Amino acid sequence: MSKRIHIGQLKDRITIEETTPTQNAYGEEVNSWATITDGVVYARVEWANTGSGEIYSKQGIASYEAVNFVVRHRTDITPKMRILYKSKYYNIKNIKEVEFNKYLEIVTAASDGNDWG
Repeated sequence: MSKRIHIGQLKDRITIEETTPTQNAYGEEVNSWATITDGVVYARVEWANTGSGEIYSKQGIASYEAVNFVVRHRTDITPKMRILYKSKYYNIKNIKEVEFNKYLEIVTAASDGNDWG
């Protein structure tokens, strides 16, 4: 990201989620996704230069979509979380600090919403 960021560019609403242990109907501990405190934040959405495409995985060929989100600087976001944007889930792959800790650039890849990062 080479352009300077202006606060007015953070106009898209995203939800940040993390896994939390819960119990299912049988009393077993399972992981589920929950919105973090102040999890709904404003962001600038940038479709990555790599765009989308196909990669080879153990299950065969899989498609991917790379998207970067820029948000105000926070200390509670980790790569173990995911972002919900326009009914689609994005797994966080990397987090970069931008403009001397004023903003974060969150590098993501689209997911089907069922995987755990």
